[in-house]
Amino acid sequence: MNLIGRLFAALAFAAVIPLSAMAGYPDKPVRIVVGFPPGGTDAAARYVAQKLSEKWKQAVIVDNRPGASGMLAAQIVAKSPPDGYTLMVSPQTSMVVAPALYPSMAYETLRDFTPITNFGTSPQVLVVRADSPIRTLSDISKERGKLGRLAYGSGGNGTSLHLAGALLNERLKLGMDHIPYKGESGALKDLLGGEIQLMFSNPPQSIEFIRSGRLRAIAVTSPARLPMLPDVPTVAESGLPNFDTATWIGFFAPAGLPPDVLRRVADDIIAVLHDPAAREFWQRQATELVGDSPEHFRSYVEQELVKWKKIVVETKAEVN
Repeated sequence: MNLIGRLFAALAFAAVIPLSAMAGYPDKPVRIVVGFPPGGTDAAARYVAQKLSEKWKQAVIVDNRPGASGMLAAQIVAKSPPDGYTLMVSPQTSMVVAPALYPSMAYETLRDFTPITNFGTSPQVLVVRADSPIRTLSDISKERGKLGRLAYGSGGNGTSLHLAGALLNERLKLGMDHIPYKGESGALKDLLGGEIQLMFSNPPQSIEFIRSGRLRAIAVTSPARLPMLPDVPTVAESGLPNFDTATWIGFFAPAGLPPDVLRRVADDIIAVLHDPAAREFWQRQATELVGDSPEHFRSYVEQELVKWKKIVVETKAEVN
């Protein structure tokens, strides 16, 4: 075979080999950036990181960069090379809620990121102190006069817990005050101490208080009841239809990730999430694993951007 023939043969061979395979991806450590302290979102990142490390025979490092409700981490990832070695795990707070709340941001979700897959979804649960006269959603309006001015807490301005409370406030015309905390644990502490009257909480944070009888669960925000709290009705069942503010956590990469690298990363993460043992483990944490395709997840993010924009407009929610 002459030189030109060998060249064409080599090009034809290269064309059928994915770039990631040619480059040996991953051939160095991969970083997963998380915009929150350890716990919560961080737990999802660390679970997947461990499984990917075992599969890839490479270190997969979780890099916590807390600040500005996850937006600091998002800015870091948006400016990173789209080579598959910097990924991000983020809840909807910084990806679809923040764009609706902040008029000017350093990034745009669908312009600056490649959606990879939805890790999973988890509802919030509306909780009050166990000695509260509030036992149902309708009791909040009934007892408002006796309780005086109500205050609800959240894990911070712009979080889904904040907007779930704002949506309830608007739908029931309660006139409640929003008290933001630097993290959900601070809000739960003050709820238990009687400083605030109610709050929406992520079940893993409040379930032990509910089980021990220190908090009472009033309703959950998912379309269906939560298996770990089967006797607690949904907000829709309690008289407020179309009240779905469930939290989700997604995997993202910088925009421009090569399609073959995207497919490799997505396929391997999805395989982790579809493992029956993983689904059983995370269901005990009140999280339903998803593991959808990049195309489906991108479409879902598009819908979520519209949904949370409507919630912000309806509630007139603001951040300080």
